[in-house]
Amino acid sequence: MDRFFKRIKYSPEIFFRTLMCSWFFTSAVNLIAYSTSFTNLAFAQDKTWKLIVTGVIMALAFAVLTFFEYRLPDRRTTEYALISSYMLFALLVMTEKGGVMISLSLMIVGVLVALYTLHRGCFDFGSFDISKKTSLIGIGIIAFGFTFVLAAFGVLRYETYASPNFDFGIFCQMFHNMSETLIPNTTCERDYLLSHFAVHFSPICYLLLPIYWIFPYPNTLQIAQALILMSGVVPVILIAKEKGYSNKASGVMAFLYCCFPAISLGCNYDFHENCFLLPLLLWVFYFSEKERYVYLAIFTVLTLLVKEDVFIYVIIYGIFLIVSKKKYRTGTLMCAGALLYFAISYTILTRSGLGIMTDSRFGNMIYGNGGLIGAVKTLVTNPGYALSQIFIDKDGESVNKLTYMVKLLAPLALLPLATKKMSRYILAAPMLLNLLSTWPYQCDLGFQYHFGIVAFLIYAAILNAADLRSGARRYLFVIACVCSFILYIGLVMGTQTYLVKNQMDFKDVYDKMDDVLCEYIPDDASVACTTYLVPHLASRDEIYETYYHKKNGKAKTDVDYAAFIISGSYESQSTREAADYFSAGYKEVYRDDILLILESPNYN
Repeated sequence: MDRFFKRIKYSPEIFFRTLMCSWFFTSAVNLIAYSTSFTNLAFAQDKTWKLIVTGVIMALAFAVLTFFEYRLPDRRTTEYALISSYMLFALLVMTEKGGVMISLSLMIVGVLVALYTLHRGCFDFGSFDISKKTSLIGIGIIAFGFTFVLAAFGVLRYETYASPNFDFGIFCQMFHNMSETLIPNTTCERDYLLSHFAVHFSPICYLLLPIYWIFPYPNTLQIAQALILMSGVVPVILIAKEKGYSNKASGVMAFLYCCFPAISLGCNYDFHENCFLLPLLLWVFYFSEKERYVYLAIFTVLTLLVKEDVFIYVIIYGIFLIVSKKKYRTGTLMCAGALLYFAISYTILTRSGLGIMTDSRFGNMIYGNGGLIGAVKTLVTNPGYALSQIFIDKDGESVNKLTYMVKLLAPLALLPLATKKMSRYILAAPMLLNLLSTWPYQCDLGFQYHFGIVAFLIYAAILNAADLRSGARRYLFVIACVCSFILYIGLVMGTQTYLVKNQMDFKDVYDKMDDVLCEYIPDDASVACTTYLVPHLASRDEIYETYYHKKNGKAKTDVDYAAFIISGSYESQSTREAADYFSAGYKEVYRDDILLILESPNYN
């Protein structure tokens, strides 16, 4: 026995890490064996044998790990086993119960485990590199995998009736009308006929129209969004190579981009034109680095075409070029061009549309009816007030914005801020656009308002990591991978896997709903319906959401058909709304436990 311990140089440190590894492994086994173990406080207290079995498994794991320490004392067996067992444990916990706080808790412990294993010499891959071909194959597999998952969740949202009118129903009707008339008209966006470009000026949507002509289905938009977002991995790799990254380091950046939780979470409310912003900005950054000014101009214009408020991102990057890169002419032209484009889009929206949505987004920064100029005045003349709004939401709380910043920066191990070059902090300035607002959705990763911010953060991370020493970069890359993995599983997979379960458990129900809507509601009829039915009925000239299709609190009975979901949380609301249609003489043409369809007495 003395010879055994002498050979492995046994110490309290070895004992502790072996014990922790055994504990994480045993906890993972318990999570697999007992599906309620994580959420059930009575686990191991109601059955003594469970505690005994846990002790036996832990003792066996401890003995096996100790044996490997004896046989392979220089292979860091327990160190690699420690982080592997912890990641398995974290994966199982988040699969069972995803969410923000549990993900952040697991991420903190994961970082500590990663730091310890790095300190022990793990993940030291500096002695070898991989070929360009191998790197590209690996990056392709990573990008394909994440694209498939993202597209699958989008398709499942539509197929399981989880996509509401705002905003997927709007885009479904808009693209249908664009394919018919080239005009982006909708009726379900503001409850009357108008162009979507009267709300948001987004000519970029025409780039998808040829694909929609070939595949005129709502799911085309969901799949296209996944492909557009994940296509950003290409400029990420090109920027990394331009900054001198090795093939393996470029592969790490590709993983961090694809696994960035904010990208996938931004699709939680289906397709938006904002998805174009992320890859287009990255191409702008790349062509700026390469000094390919013709392509830089083209992609800058394409970026501005995404939405009327995108000009601010171009201005921020123009300022960065002036201050950091000393590219005075390029930066000035970008700022001037962005301001000119904003002036044009502002004029179109105010004269022919509904104006800029400044009051709803930044009402906390505007005094009276000052509009956009009022927000700028507040920012310039009263910076103290502006600073007070950064961590305060509409309820006066700061937790949401603090966790929002953590979810943006942790997956990159704070690399966007890891620099001594003060000018680089300009690239973090876009975060202020969301932090200054008290509109609740602006600092919610479940919406699309952070795609531009993600582009800047990824770009800053690439630049800053390139300046670090190899040892520091290795530490931060491993920490970033751990944080990204945990947050992705907890925030993306842990909150979206219910879609898979719903599709498996209720596929017959959804198929029947599809058949009923198709059979009982003609394609040329005008319809008012429950929000989750709008995307499925949106390929028509007139469709409205019943919640908004009202006048003086009563339903507008001016449509050919009314369709309602009468189960679950919509039962009471649908019953009240349907009563107005019954009073107007609408007759019931279909009813089951889920759907109610009414036909107008005037429909021929």
